[in-house]
Amino acid sequence: MGYDWLEGAAAGSVPEKYAKRYNGHTTSIDTTIAIQNASGTFETENIGPVASWKNAEIRYFNPASSTVIFTVLGVKTNSTIDTLNKVTLADSIIDLSKIDTRQYPFIKLSGELRRGLGRISPSINSIAINYNQLAELGTNYQVVESYVTENGNLKREISAMTQFYKGKN
Repeated sequence: MGYDWLEGAAAGSVPEKYAKRYNGHTTSIDTTIAIQNASGTFETENIGPVASWKNAEIRYFNPASSTVIFTVLGVKTNSTIDTLNKVTLADSIIDLSKIDTRQYPFIKLSGELRRGLGRISPSINSIAINYNQLAELGTNYQVVESYVTENGNLKREISAMTQFYKGKN
């Protein structure tokens, strides 16, 4: 019967045991099947508000025949979102300087990554948005009243003193 290695063994020298199926234990599968996605998308949170937009610098890995497409979305103050620019990345910089910050104080970046014929997917390493900040000035009505008349003329000269403290590096 195919048990040649048992032939000739002394009686009782080959241990035998009977147990119910699985003996009360669960079974598990130790094989993992991984399936790579052919494409994927992402979208950033709102970025802004800013005084003016400069550009977006994107570091990415794009294997042959894969595509990385970025969409610049403008977000208005009423939360309406418009598509401003759609770019298939060939360079790592997207010009944002033509975006009117009065109309779109916030932007979002949306991306679509598609794997080509190869088995390696494109990836985004980093995204940096370059812009000019809004002025950081706080005041109240008492300060304005002490310097400005009802018709908008200055009562006295305004001077500002700024102090910079250099910390230890």
